[in-house]
Amino acid sequence: MQCHGGGAGKHFHHIQRITKPPGIMIQRYAELLVTEPRPTTARVTAAIHPDPKRIVEQALPTCMDCHEELEDDESLPKLFNLLDEIAKAEEYYVRTGNRLSEVEKGVLLVDSQKFKFQDAKTHLIGLAPLQHTLNNSLVAEAVAELNGVCDEIHAELDSLENGLRWRHRLLIPIWLFAVFFGTALYVKFKQLKRRYVVPLPPSVRGRS
Repeated sequence: MQCHGGGAGKHFHHIQRITKPPGIMIQRYAELLVTEPRPTTARVTAAIHPDPKRIVEQALPTCMDCHEELEDDESLPKLFNLLDEIAKAEEYYVRTGNRLSEVEKGVLLVDSQKFKFQDAKTHLIGLAPLQHTLNNSLVAEAVAELNGVCDEIHAELDSLENGLRWRHRLLIPIWLFAVFFGTALYVKFKQLKRRYVVPLPPSVRGRS
């Protein structure tokens, strides 16, 4: 309750949900990109999910009730390290979601990648309770699974975009041929017109 409370005197009545819904995190990241096209990891974390470290820092005085020598206690450094690892995974998740949204606005179909992104969302949600284990290897394994799904999505999006670029390049010779063929037809038309189309005599033109 101390970690999830709203501050002094509120621990029993204002239990806060620290983990933000993934959709909100992606929305906050998109809003951040409007003002900062290349935000740092720290700025992304502060924008999409600032609560965990802030609430832990608020709870530190209470931690002293049981952990008298924080400098010699491994629990707190472990927790902050886990929070950092989870923050990096969250950043990669929202970057992946933002890229998927941008690609979806074009001509490419990304239904398969959107389905995989739901799998990434499941892994992300599963990270929240794992931080309470203070088990670095367990959290690292979960983070690796999340990053692996995001890696697959990025690789598939790269492949789709590369294919689209190659199709655009292949259109260049087709358009060049179309322009050349159209020009040749026009030149031929002018030649045939000069050779076979006889102008009307002045007298006939005058009557018309």
